[in-house]
Amino acid sequence: MTHRPSDTAYPTPIDTHPVLYVARDENGAGPWLWAFDTRTREPRRVSVGVEQYSSIAASADGHRLVASLVRSQVNLWSVPILNRAAGEPTVKPFPLSTARALTPRFGGGKLFYISSRGGADGLWSYQNGQAAEIWKGSDGMVQSPPSISPDGNRVVIAIRRDGRMHLHVIAAEGGQLRALATDIDVRGTSSWSPDGKWIVTGGTGKTGMGLFKIAYEGGEAVRIASGNALDPV
Repeated sequence: MTHRPSDTAYPTPIDTHPVLYVARDENGAGPWLWAFDTRTREPRRVSVGVEQYSSIAASADGHRLVASLVRSQVNLWSVPILNRAAGEPTVKPFPLSTARALTPRFGGGKLFYISSRGGADGLWSYQNGQAAEIWKGSDGMVQSPPSISPDGNRVVIAIRRDGRMHLHVIAAEGGQLRALATDIDVRGTSSWSPDGKWIVTGGTGKTGMGLFKIAYEGGEAVRIASGNALDPV
């Protein structure tokens, strides 16, 4: 009935035709609340805003609904590096103009992080009190921390495409997006080599899971280890 690249949960008929359910969108954002028309076989999102739904159910007559609604708040905080354990009073919120922020990484004098404007997460940077959107989540959701090149001029991000995660490199100022080794369905974070010539990542290739080395200039990924591998440094 549906062909979504993500889990579809809590199917809830409310009439002879509509069926409500909970699922993420094609970019991996959500989970949102959806309605499926069994006559037209077309799904449509019925929830709006940033609220996420974790479950949905209906009364026997279909006149009342009960749902689990999630309004998560994720923001950055700073902790000083001391010669002792930092206490709670020393932890301060990191001021950002975006509503949410996660997976911070420093590079090239900037702070890079993942955030959104109510939809799928994209890539943002922060410098001198100014936040800038580098990559829009609506063009492809970013689901893992960014990896900053040693010179700070390039950023590698993993973007969901057709139900798979692919590495892309983008300029630190935005633009010049280029896919890397699209035959690898990546998992976890990636890391640059100290000379900035290649990137290493975990994922799944044609012959199964492994750790892969990918040249920045392009070309096929080189398997350097087999088996489940995540978050290389």
